[in-house]
Amino acid sequence: MNRLSRLALLVGTVTATACAPAIPRVTPDAATRAGADFAHLSAGRELYVGNCGGCHRLSRPGERTAAEWALHMPEMAQEAKLTPEETAAVTAYLTAFARAPGPETAATP
Repeated sequence: MNRLSRLALLVGTVTATACAPAIPRVTPDAATRAGADFAHLSAGRELYVGNCGGCHRLSRPGERTAAEWALHMPEMAQEAKLTPEETAAVTAYLTAFARAPGPETAATP
């Protein structure tokens, strides 16, 4: 890894870490409520903070619904070169802490 690559990685890591407190931490209770494995969600959070935060501002999981995250993740996973297992972990984390869908608005005639 050349010097410029190491510097970029360091800056990305510091930036992601600085944003990390705003990103919900996984607790055993949160994992239970989400019906997910604690270790899987924790790994997803670490990947999200470490990988995604290196390229752009991290969105809080509650900024989107689970369905919106599910639509957004394939493109982002490809950009980040995540493995299918990593993609599943990040998606599980984001959807576990996603915003609840709002009531559908009725169409007016």
